[in-house]
Amino acid sequence: EKFMARITHLRLSAKKLTSLANLGTMCPALATLFATDNRLTTLAEPTGIPQLRSLKALYLQSNYLTSLDGLAGCPMLEKLYVDGNYLRDLSGLGGCPRLE
Repeated sequence: EKFMARITHLRLSAKKLTSLANLGTMCPALATLFATDNRLTTLAEPTGIPQLRSLKALYLQSNYLTSLDGLAGCPMLEKLYVDGNYLRDLSGLGGCPRLE
């Protein structure tokens, strides 16, 4: 568990994931996350993305996301890749002042 808390980069691409719940609890130091080609539909799980306060780069291409709710908890986010999703709402980006 101590090892997981120190992880800064994580690749979870093409794992058929439907959720990132508990990721924020397990890997609070995460700075870069690759979660492309999965089955994610939301980022708003309270123990997931919203708890990743140090997250700087997020790769979410080719999932099933319709909104970016949950990103407001990521004030350090600089890079976001979300092509290949079904986005209808970008309001979750308001809490990401560093986004390029």
